[in-house]
Amino acid sequence: MRLGAAVAAALLLGAGLMGGCATDPPGAAPAPIAAQTDARTPAPAASSRPQPPGEPAAETLSAARARAEALASLGPIDDDPDQFLGLGGLEVARRLGAPQIVRRDGAAEVWVYQGAGCTVDVFLYAGDGAAAGNGLVARFVDLRSPAKTAAEGRQCLKAMLEREALRQAGA
Repeated sequence: MRLGAAVAAALLLGAGLMGGCATDPPGAAPAPIAAQTDARTPAPAASSRPQPPGEPAAETLSAARARAEALASLGPIDDDPDQFLGLGGLEVARRLGAPQIVRRDGAAEVWVYQGAGCTVDVFLYAGDGAAAGNGLVARFVDLRSPAKTAAEGRQCLKAMLEREALRQAGA
């Protein structure tokens, strides 16, 4: 009988351990987890609370206002890609910033600028170093965009020019 009692105890112990592996039946809602309350945990700061929908944060409004003022001070932005033709490489870089990609294509050095919805390729060739600044002159510009209209591509170029002008202005 002693062996039977040991086997019964082992079976009961095994059943108890296996019960911890049981899962809820399909479709049953998970049991809620009680929130921990610990007196040592500080309450969240007021600034970490999320903004109610429709109410932008104060710092977002002031940053947007500063950006709008900086853009207004720039004056009108020329969105014509032909504006780069005949410019020296240094002037192209002043307007568009440093290119993301520089590659050689025959005699040309191609500067590639990538915007959110377009790509601008500026083809620079050796020119009069005194006029060009770095010895390169823009002779061809290709504004590529998956947009269906040229106006959308030009809007993308305008955004790239604005971004660089704001970066240079420190805004």
